[in-house]
Amino acid sequence: MKIKVLLVAMLVTVSGCNVENANREQISKDSQSKEMKTPSPQQSALVQDASEIIDRIPSDKLSKYPITINGEKYIAETAQLTKGSKVFNLLMREYGTIKGSVVVVTNALNQTSLKQHFNLASVVEIAKHTYRLYPKDDAKVYSLYQSLVSDNVIERSELEIDFSGETSSAEKY
Repeated sequence: MKIKVLLVAMLVTVSGCNVENANREQISKDSQSKEMKTPSPQQSALVQDASEIIDRIPSDKLSKYPITINGEKYIAETAQLTKGSKVFNLLMREYGTIKGSVVVVTNALNQTSLKQHFNLASVVEIAKHTYRLYPKDDAKVYSLYQSLVSDNVIERSELEIDFSGETSSAEKY
């Protein structure tokens, strides 16, 4: 009889612990979901910083052409980007000028095969497996960049943008 009472007491105790653990897990899940729904102070600060950046952008820039280049957000002054096009980097809050070339990293292609595969005016090796590509038509530099970004044999591609603010020597005279 004592054994039966002891077994029943142990069963009640164990099942009570399981219910208590289940309640703790549910409370923990509820608090985690509330934490996810309520933005942290850091998230709120990031949102506020982003809205401040947008507020600082001149209103005439907001009506231009938003675009992503090299993984960053820009505002372009024209719908078609060509060599010499002006862009505004939202993160740096600076203007830049499209240089007319694209730098790529690839292990699969060499200078000759890059030039033939993408129908380029010239290809310059600037480091091991790194090349600067110039399109035959300066007006097609952005379309070249887009095709390189989507090509699987190209490991990385970046449209060159000059942020120096300097004009070329021919324009200084």
